Amino acid sequence: MDAVEYNPRKIVEFYRNHPVMVGAQGFQNPGVWDDAIDLSDSRSLWVGNVVAGYQGNVAEDKDPNTEDAVEGITPGSRKYSVVYVEVIRETLDPLFRNSGFDNTQLNQELNKNITLTSAHEIGHMPGGGNETSHHDENQLMGSGGYSNADSDTISPRTTLRFRNTEKWQQP
Repeated sequence: MDAVEYNPRKIVEFYRNHPVMVGAQGFQNPGVWDDAIDLSDSRSLWVGNVVAGYQGNVAEDKDPNTEDAVEGITPGSRKYSVVYVEVIRETLDPLFRNSGFDNTQLNQELNKNITLTSAHEIGHMPGGGNETSHHDENQLMGSGGYSNADSDTISPRTTLRFRNTEKWQQP
């Protein structure tokens, strides 16, 4: 369900580069990421807040293309996930630039990868482990995200973890 109708604050301030947590170690906070979150999780309504960001840390934003690319992240609080749309686009761009593909194919691939990255990050929200153990579940939750051959399927281990979850957002 898209809960935008229930969220009175519709706008999140734009920053070109905004990491998932800002501030010095020990004093970190989510910055703008949780500014527009008014829904909270309960046993009867699971809430997974996904924010579309532009780029994260400068060293992980794929500028230049030789840099690492962090395309999505869910912080330890698991109250929200951020999907860095521009980083996903920049990761795909070299595959399509001057390749003979048309923009329709690029847009379809971009939409697919944003969707799979969002699903992967939402999959980190429930408790039952940590980032490493979630990635060990493979398929949708596997390390490497949508580049995995079977990234559009949910593994039995992930399904079991979801079914054992009482509340979606669990640190």
